[in-house]
Amino acid sequence: MSILPRDDSGKIDYKSMWEYKLLKGTFKFLAYLIFFLYLATAIPSAWSWAKMKWIGGDFSMAALEENAREFIEDKESEDLVHLINLYPPNKTDDIVDTLTPYFGEMDTRSFFSFANKFYMNDEIEKAMKWYTYGRFRLRYDAVRCDYLVSEKIASEYVVLITNLELFDYALRLPPEELKPYITEALEIDLAHPPQNSPRYFCDFIKRYKQVQNVDILPEDDWEDRRKIMRFLAEEYVKSDVEEWNWSEDNVPDVEDITDPAEDAEPEEVLPEDVIPSDEDAMTPEGEFINEDDPENSED
Repeated sequence: MSILPRDDSGKIDYKSMWEYKLLKGTFKFLAYLIFFLYLATAIPSAWSWAKMKWIGGDFSMAALEENAREFIEDKESEDLVHLINLYPPNKTDDIVDTLTPYFGEMDTRSFFSFANKFYMNDEIEKAMKWYTYGRFRLRYDAVRCDYLVSEKIASEYVVLITNLELFDYALRLPPEELKPYITEALEIDLAHPPQNSPRYFCDFIKRYKQVQNVDILPEDDWEDRRKIMRFLAEEYVKSDVEEWNWSEDNVPDVEDITDPAEDAEPEEVLPEDVIPSDEDAMTPEGEFINEDDPENSED
């Protein structure tokens, strides 16, 4: 006679077996455990999402610094630009103070975001300070891309990421009023040497000029290019020239240029303020025209 439990029809009643009950209880326990672990991890994220959507997000400086650190560590500095853009303009001073330790690694577009926010607050001097520094950083990104006219494209790219009123104001500023901002930008550059990747800008050139690929120059060349930029900017600040010429014809050998870290009073870099022509401008739909411009084609 079988010792297995059976129902009235004589069939084995598996559900009455202790093994079945133990196995069922174990699965239930594991299911509840996984569910509670999911709640413990998902609720904070869900709450953050709800605050962002319905309340406006956590715009504390502590949250900004935590997110900035994570974005930079994960090589997602573009996400930091988007986050900065979400913050209200009246917090821009606090944003700058909070992010100062990360300037060297930050995406260049972050500094144009600072400039735009200060301009919206009618703080023109601060807007010009960060606009000018942004121009220097953008040009540094451009010269690290292996493309013949990358610096010209940088001057055109500025229009896409700058408040147009601020851009027009900077364009009309007399050289003697612009030079102090250049000096200030060079001081920021000296305190926070750029370490960001120019990949975003090289990719922009590739899309803009419809070329197959735009590589980043070897890192061994980066510092020499920065020295040349600083030298040209410092010479412009000292000179009486009204129009800045970025030609490197009169630049001494890199070895003869003083290392920026050894400069007693570093000065600032002047970017070229050129409004892009209609032929090279991006349309509102994000399309580019005059793609066959022979001046900018690759040899």
